[in-house]
Amino acid sequence: MKNNWYYKQDGKQYGPVDSRTLKQLADEGKIHPNTLVMREGQEKWVKAEKVKGLFPEQVALVEEAPSDSKSVDSKDILCYITIPLLTPCCFPVSLLLLWLVPAWSATTKWIWTGGIIGFLFLMGVFGMLSSQADRAQAANLITDANALWNEGSTEEAISVYRDLNDKHFFHMTDSNRSLVLERLIDFEAQKGNRSSALKMLERAENFDLVINLQSDEGKKVLAAHQQNQAKRDRALAASTPMELKAAELFGNSTDERVEFGDNPSKFKGKAVRMKVAYDKTINTGSPIQREVFNIPDIDVVECWVYSDSPNTRFPVIVDIPREVERPQFHRGDDLEITFFCEDGSTQSGNIAIKVSRH
Repeated sequence: MKNNWYYKQDGKQYGPVDSRTLKQLADEGKIHPNTLVMREGQEKWVKAEKVKGLFPEQVALVEEAPSDSKSVDSKDILCYITIPLLTPCCFPVSLLLLWLVPAWSATTKWIWTGGIIGFLFLMGVFGMLSSQADRAQAANLITDANALWNEGSTEEAISVYRDLNDKHFFHMTDSNRSLVLERLIDFEAQKGNRSSALKMLERAENFDLVINLQSDEGKKVLAAHQQNQAKRDRALAASTPMELKAAELFGNSTDERVEFGDNPSKFKGKAVRMKVAYDKTINTGSPIQREVFNIPDIDVVECWVYSDSPNTRFPVIVDIPREVERPQFHRGDDLEITFFCEDGSTQSGNIAIKVSRH
């Protein structure tokens, strides 16, 4: 700064002063960074902070650093919170988002990538160890139950077998699953619990398990089940896969349906056709009405059908096998359900053969 300078204070112009004097005024605080100054021979006034060397460099750094630092830190904090939250549920999208963070260096991104992969690896190891522990627990329970069974402590053994069937079924081998179901089915059949035995038979079929029942009662239940299954197979031979939205079906009164409701045993072993209307709400048993949307795998539908009294309805429970075609329909559509009445009852043994829009 070899030239002379002018400066303005309180609306007045001072100078000229040489560069050394201008520097001294700045050091003494008589000239501030916002004070207007102009070099001799120039026509434009500028702030004193623009004059290089007039104020110490650290002043400018102290003023500029906080704003930039806070901005970077806030972005980093947001990323540090968001990415870990997204990693478990959105991988590998979360990993892609990590590499799109502009404020992070490549080193930081690689560190995070390694951390995420390591975390997922540890989760996999934990899941594997947990599964092994579950299988080991199931194997120990099988050993205990078999020992009780061989000792003649049937009731105690059945209690353990039930626990295995309810809580550890997926942790057992197929041979152990078959053994558990065989003994439970025999036990329930001998106790006269036919419905419980049938449920376990169906479970064995669902998992393609081979069942060798030992008791005469169990074999009778199996034979009856196979006969009923054959009837269903014949009734459903012409059916195709379906998807049905969950709904309550309200029937419109007809003589045929009234007769079925009042005397269902008359229809045992026959096909029954009902015309019903689809409604979107389901009665939950309370004053509150609950809407159910698009539940594709429903396999039981309750058809409410009017009896001979105009204000009286009775429910008909119809099982809808997965093999039966499920049409797409909407509120207000008229439907027609054809089902096989196996037991002559409104509450059980009704197997859908066809569901269609009317």
